[in-house]
Amino acid sequence: MAWQAIVFWKSFGAGPLGWHWRIADVEVGHKEEGSADSVEQAKDAIQRALVRRGVDPQTVRVEVWDEGVWEKC
Repeated sequence: MAWQAIVFWKSFGAGPLGWHWRIADVEVGHKEEGSADSVEQAKDAIQRALVRRGVDPQTVRVEVWDEGVWEKC
């Protein structure tokens, strides 16, 4: 499986604003996401989510996207 892990800043739109995280299995389409108080908290949440899905967190690179990048995609 090809997992993607992203921490990003949400500055507008529905739901809570601020730091968010998302993991996705790009081959199968499984996805999990949530909000966080900091980048570090988001990275911790990503690690826990990957472990719950049976994925070794050390094998997945976590990208931190600057403000506004996520909304442009």
